[in-house]
Amino acid sequence: MGLLMPGEWHYSPEHGELCRVIETQTLWDETICRVWLPCKDTVVRLPATRLRPVHETSVGTVDGIAYLTDIADKVSEMALQKNLKLLLRYGHSVTTKGELIWQSPE
Repeated sequence: MGLLMPGEWHYSPEHGELCRVIETQTLWDETICRVWLPCKDTVVRLPATRLRPVHETSVGTVDGIAYLTDIADKVSEMALQKNLKLLLRYGHSVTTKGELIWQSPE
């Protein structure tokens, strides 16, 4: 890996997200980077060898985005089915569009 420059984006496999290099320091032939992790809104120090260039990861690629979208659809469908089962269990009616029909408590 070449010299990392402040402002560049890289991927941290350890944190599972993209990070932005804030500064680098080299001491005894080891380069340490301070990076910002936007999802966690935190700054950490990592050896440069533990960062990967964005183009070498599946983050942000068409396939990577399609994969995440597919998983998100499946999770939301499972959550909707669970919520509908709970509503029906407690005597509520639901339309075919998933809309709750309000029933006043008796």
